[in-house]
Amino acid sequence: MCRVCFLLTVTPWNDRRQYYRQAPSLVTEGFDVVYLCAHPPVDVSPPFRMERLTRHETTYARLTGALNLLPRILRLRPDVVQVCSVEQLPLGIILSVFTRIKVVYDCREHMFYSFLHSKTQYSRLMRTLLAYACRVIESLADITFDGIIFADPGTASWHSAAPECRKLVFYNAAPLDQFTLVHQPLEHREYDLVLLGGMTQRSGFGVLISMLDELCRADMNCKVLLVGALDPEAVALLEDGMKRWESTISVTVTARVPHETVPSLLQQAKVGLVLLLDLPKFQHNIASKAFEYMACGLPTIASDLAPQRHFLREGHTALFFPPGDGKAAAELVTHLLHNIPEAQAMGDRARRDAEEHWNCAAMQDQLRSFYRRITQKGSLARSADPHD
Repeated sequence: MCRVCFLLTVTPWNDRRQYYRQAPSLVTEGFDVVYLCAHPPVDVSPPFRMERLTRHETTYARLTGALNLLPRILRLRPDVVQVCSVEQLPLGIILSVFTRIKVVYDCREHMFYSFLHSKTQYSRLMRTLLAYACRVIESLADITFDGIIFADPGTASWHSAAPECRKLVFYNAAPLDQFTLVHQPLEHREYDLVLLGGMTQRSGFGVLISMLDELCRADMNCKVLLVGALDPEAVALLEDGMKRWESTISVTVTARVPHETVPSLLQQAKVGLVLLLDLPKFQHNIASKAFEYMACGLPTIASDLAPQRHFLREGHTALFFPPGDGKAAAELVTHLLHNIPEAQAMGDRARRDAEEHWNCAAMQDQLRSFYRRITQKGSLARSADPHD
C-alpha cells in the first residue's frame, strides 16, 4: 500500500480542498494517507490518519522552508509527500532530489501575483523581492517534482517549465452529496442575494456596497445574506451603508460558518454574487464560490473576468458585468429579481452543469488517476520525459 503524506503548515487543518476533497479521495483508492497539520481537534474521525504539528514546528517551518520537518517526514517513510503551500517548497525540493520519495505540489493560487499585490503588510520593494523569490523556487519545483496540482488553468499556464504530463487542474468544485438540492422555487426563498467567502475590498466588497446603494436609490427592496467573515474595513463600509439604506436594504451576516452548513444557507437565496475586481490575481484564479452556487441551483451575477467564463455561461447560467461597476451589477440584480422564471431557468441549468461537469466527484476521479500514474514505477520518471 502506497503511503501519501499531506503536509499543512499554514493551511487550516479542515481546509475544504485537502481535508474534504483530496485526502478522502485517495483513501478510497487504497492509499494510506497521513495528514500532518496544526491544531486538529481531538473529536474528529476522518477516514485517514491525522498527526499533529506543534506550534513550534509550524513556526519554524515558515522560517526554514519546512526543512525542520525533514526528520519527521523521513520517519513516516512515505512514498509521496504532497506539499500544500509555497513555504514548503524547499523541503519538497530536497526530498525530490536527494531521496526516492515522490513529491506533489498543490498550487492553489497564482503565488507571484499574490505576493506582489496581496501582501500589503510589506513594502512594495519587499513584495517584489518575495514575488520573484517565489517565482524562482516554483520554477525549481516545476522541473524537479513528480506532479503539480492547480486550482485553475490560468495558474497552470504560468508554470510552463512543468511538463503537461505532470500537471493536474483540480477545481474546487462542490461535492454534490453535501449539496443535496432543496426543491424550493426561487420565488419562495427568504433572501434575494447571497455572497459567500471572505469579505474584503480586494474581493469586491466595495462593489457590493456600491450596488446596494444603487438598488436603494431605485427603491428596490432587497434582502442580502453574507456568508463569511468581514475584515474591519468591510465592517465599517457595511455599517455606513446600513445607515443610508434604512429599511430598503436588509443585510444578514453569518460570519464564518462550518463547511457543512454552507449548502443550507446558500439555498435560502435567489441569486449568487461573484464581485471580484480586475486585479492580476483574479485574471488567473477562479472564484470557487461559483461552483457552490451552481450546485445549489442558483443563477450567478459575476464580474466579467476570463476565469469565470471558463465554466459560467453568459445568459445560460450567469450574467456578467464590468468588474468594479456597482451600477451595472445593480441593473442585473434588478433584471433577475423582476424576472424570476428566467432566474429559475438559469439556476436549473447551473445545477445540471454541476451534475454533468463541474462537481467534486469528477475532480476526485482525475486526482486518483493522477496519483496512480505518479506511484507506478517509471510512469512519470523524469528520465523518460521527452520535455527534459
